[in-house]
Amino acid sequence: DAKEIIFHFLGACSDFGDILNIDFAGLNRQAKLSMGFGSRGHGWARAHYEMLGRIINLTRSNGDGSVAHELGHYLDNIIPWLDHKDNYN
Repeated sequence: DAKEIIFHFLGACSDFGDILNIDFAGLNRQAKLSMGFGSRGHGWARAHYEMLGRIINLTRSNGDGSVAHELGHYLDNIIPWLDHKDNYN
């Protein structure tokens, strides 16, 4: 089950990068997005993004359709960081 979920999540990330014409894998090598599958949160939300940890959590049975929305939060969070990342290292 977990391998299939990860496979689909990575496919969604790849599709997201293709749609936006960005190298999502390369971007993630720098910004290091983490994923949780039903491991964080309270269960009433389908998914959520944690800005400080750069973590997307999807609920186990109700997170479908939320990946692009949460990836948007991730991009919104890291674009300013990418612009000034030398100041953070």
